[in-house]
Amino acid sequence: MLAEFALARVALARAMVWMSVAAVFGVSSWLLLMGALIALLQRMGLSWLASLSIAAGLSVAVTGFSVFKMLHYFNFTHMEATRRQLKALGLGDDEEINKDKDAGKDTIAQPPMPVAGGGTP
Repeated sequence: MLAEFALARVALARAMVWMSVAAVFGVSSWLLLMGALIALLQRMGLSWLASLSIAAGLSVAVTGFSVFKMLHYFNFTHMEATRRQLKALGLGDDEEINKDKDAGKDTIAQPPMPVAGGGTP
């Protein structure tokens, strides 16, 4: 079992290295693709401003879609279905957490303590 963890750790490190290589080449290829698109649009008779705006608009659209999908998949990290199943089994009840939050609301705020040398004798 320890050998498997060691192999997994090494594999994860190597995967991270290759992921960073893929990210660098992916970014550089995207930049080259946008350069080629700008050159093509320029050759078709559009101005520099229009060509750059179209390329930037495409990049913003892809970025917005990616953020939307990322937020969608981050919702799965809440594991709400797992929490419902655990609650049905009587495990992992969140009532204790809610009681602790509510207990803090019921306490009466204490007046501030007087500062030394600032009060009357």
